[in-house]
Amino acid sequence: MDDCNLDLQHNLTAAWGAAVNYLAWSARADTPPETIRNVFQAFTRHITCEECILERDQRIEQVIRQWNETSRP
Repeated sequence: MDDCNLDLQHNLTAAWGAAVNYLAWSARADTPPETIRNVFQAFTRHITCEECILERDQRIEQVIRQWNETSRP
């Protein structure tokens, strides 16, 4: 397990931003939640800090809940 540090946190933030940018351009109202989850996981798969991965997964679930509340195909 890698110890978390500021560089790893910045990498996660940058990867998260890239995933958000990708989804902003490609997601549609009928985009399934699993696709959104897969995009975030793909863009952040290089993260090795277990605590960062846990926080990422919790944030992904929050995004999915919000998506389900606002997205009605």
